[in-house]
Amino acid sequence: SARELAPLVPVRDPRAHKGSTGRVLIVGGAPGMTGALVLAAQAAARSGAGYVRVAAPASLQAILAAQLVEPMVLACGEDERRTLTSTALELILGEAERANAVALGSGMSRNPHAAALARELATRLAKPLVLDADALDALSPAADVLVPALRLARAHRILTPHLGEMHRLTGMTAEELESRRIDTTKGWAQRWGAVVVLKGAPTVVASPDGRVSVNPTGSPALATAGTGDVLTGIMVALLAQGLAPYDAARLAVFAHGMAGDLAAEEVGDVGMLASDLLPRIPRTLARIRATR
Repeated sequence: SARELAPLVPVRDPRAHKGSTGRVLIVGGAPGMTGALVLAAQAAARSGAGYVRVAAPASLQAILAAQLVEPMVLACGEDERRTLTSTALELILGEAERANAVALGSGMSRNPHAAALARELATRLAKPLVLDADALDALSPAADVLVPALRLARAHRILTPHLGEMHRLTGMTAEELESRRIDTTKGWAQRWGAVVVLKGAPTVVASPDGRVSVNPTGSPALATAGTGDVLTGIMVALLAQGLAPYDAARLAVFAHGMAGDLAAEEVGDVGMLASDLLPRIPRTLARIRATR
């Protein structure tokens, strides 16, 4: 409930400055998929991160900068398809040292070079990391790719699969996953030693220590492209502001659903866009905090 989550909503110190309110790095982007990065970066900024940077293929920098006024865009090594490659690894690792939390996968594409970079980053980034979208595909099947990466990782990982991505990670069918949504999410979180957010109706968040929460907010209005990227942005911003991974995940999911409910009321539940959530995130977090 909102009352239970209220104490988790970050409150700014009166002496806060942009560097002290959470530094976020978001890695991804590919031609035709820059919108995913834009949504994630704007959602992170709207969720209280004071400093948001985006690492994307160099040739997409101008496109991204035209849409991102506050977040800064970092030009990274790319291949002939203009997707990220392992040549960007050192730059991104260096940038991550200055961040409090990182998100990986939004609009990244499934090109082999980008996938290889995602596998390296999932293993080597020494910061809390949200793995979403194409990064989850790069780490599938879990037994072969994800598990070894998690074993070597030196910081917390949050995985945010929808049913299709969870199928590719685990080999379980969508029907199996759907019929035992809570038990399945809990079981994989324990097995992997990571927080798992199985998206859908309802979204289930599970911690490796056995805690599980089933999210009550949200509606079919959220069934539109880009809402998952907004969720990733909220989550990485909460992580960067110091929340524990399980808390960041369940508060993000609750606030994301609540912002969707608010937007559906004001815009209409059919034809609501992922970007309609963005201006409503601050109000949503304030409402949750006010239930204390």
